[in-house]
Amino acid sequence: MAKVGHRTNMSTKSKTTTSIAAAPAEWLKRMPLVAGVLAGLCFLKFGVPVVLPQAHATPDVLTEWVSDQWPLPIGYLVLGAVLLYGFMAARVPGDLPRWLLWAPAAWFGWQVLATIGSKSSGLATTVLLHFGALVCCYYLGLFALSRLTDGRRFWIPVGVALLLVLLKGFGQQYGGMTSTTDYIEQNEATGWTNLPKDELNDLVQSGVVIKTETGRYTVVPEVLKRVRGGRISGTLVYANALAGVILLSLPAILIATWGATDRLPKIARMVMFGLVFYMGAACLMWSGSKAGWLVAMAMVLALVLAQPFPTQWKWGILAVILIGGTGGFWFKYSEKLKNPTSVVARFDYWSAALKLTKERPLLGHGPGGFGSGYARLKAPESEPTRLTHNDYLEQACDSGLPGFILFIAWIGGCMRRVWSKGMRPGSDALIQAMALGLIGWALQSFVEFGLYVPAIAWVAMLMLGWVTGLAEPQTASTVNKASPNLATS
Repeated sequence: MAKVGHRTNMSTKSKTTTSIAAAPAEWLKRMPLVAGVLAGLCFLKFGVPVVLPQAHATPDVLTEWVSDQWPLPIGYLVLGAVLLYGFMAARVPGDLPRWLLWAPAAWFGWQVLATIGSKSSGLATTVLLHFGALVCCYYLGLFALSRLTDGRRFWIPVGVALLLVLLKGFGQQYGGMTSTTDYIEQNEATGWTNLPKDELNDLVQSGVVIKTETGRYTVVPEVLKRVRGGRISGTLVYANALAGVILLSLPAILIATWGATDRLPKIARMVMFGLVFYMGAACLMWSGSKAGWLVAMAMVLALVLAQPFPTQWKWGILAVILIGGTGGFWFKYSEKLKNPTSVVARFDYWSAALKLTKERPLLGHGPGGFGSGYARLKAPESEPTRLTHNDYLEQACDSGLPGFILFIAWIGGCMRRVWSKGMRPGSDALIQAMALGLIGWALQSFVEFGLYVPAIAWVAMLMLGWVTGLAEPQTASTVNKASPNLATS
């Protein structure tokens, strides 16, 4: 009897041990969908720069919860839940240079010091919380997502979210922007006095309408200029942010679409692939982002360089892309280039950022501090702005030269690994597509402020940690057998 009881106990213990050992595998199996839901929500509900009041405005009724942006604290709650889930599937990559483990933490620590020394502590704290979320997203990708053997499941909810973003962009292009323009023009003519008081208060709190010194209400000039320009923004509040989302995610979603439709006839797969590509390319063009056009062209050039084409063919293809891309760019934007106000404005922002960096080279003006400094330095005729439109230069201005150096070291080191793991002949198509998206994000950051838009920054950090943490150069047999190589798709 004693032996029987002993065997029973051993059997129970064995089952328990198996169950515990299998738990991380089960958590890891569901991890891509969980993280994908977070990324999809970012695209749909957290597209407001953290320095704007709209990022924290709470919708009042159900219809607003469905159609409007959500307050950022909800994003923090969702991220916290995903982090708890990801902790169960986490592991430290074995071949990762240790400095890429501590560099994000060191950068964030310096941001804390810059926040303590900031004159506008309220805004600095708000941006600091967002920076903390960025670091968490990076570590989530590094420790959990990099363990995935099939990343397509992550891109299912992200692809659905991007489709909704693009559909809204199509709606704006075909009538939505016209009705919005008419609404603003009619109320601007009456000083917004015809609106119900509650609706006007909501517009003021969201930063769309301001009250002048004379007591008259007027729409913010940036908003009016954006609406009159006819540029679409999808679910984002800024057209260039829509371009950033497309550049970051469309390559991987295209490959995931191809892989997810592998049971369909080839013609149907090609139609689905072409439809997604057309919607993304059309919305990128309708966003009116000149930088988006040039970055997309650079991404195509990088893709060609990564393919095992004969050298003479490769240089011929590169020449065709350069000639065609620059010709199309000139054809579309030649009139605007005669009076490049956005280019002039950016040089104005960057010049002010350099001056502000010289004022406080050690700790800077605090996270998000460029806006108040620029208001003090800018010429009366210059456009107001809250951000530098250069994520790298903003680090120097807001957190001093040490913050700038730490950020460059972190992002530069990661992008070097991203290139070596994704942009090489024989790389898995999905990893290569993610690497392309990250290249687009890193390039656009030279002329935009995607680091301060959760819809872009949180997803980019998930992807950055994911690809950086891969243990070895990926091939089609090790990651996603259903995905074709980009050279053959």
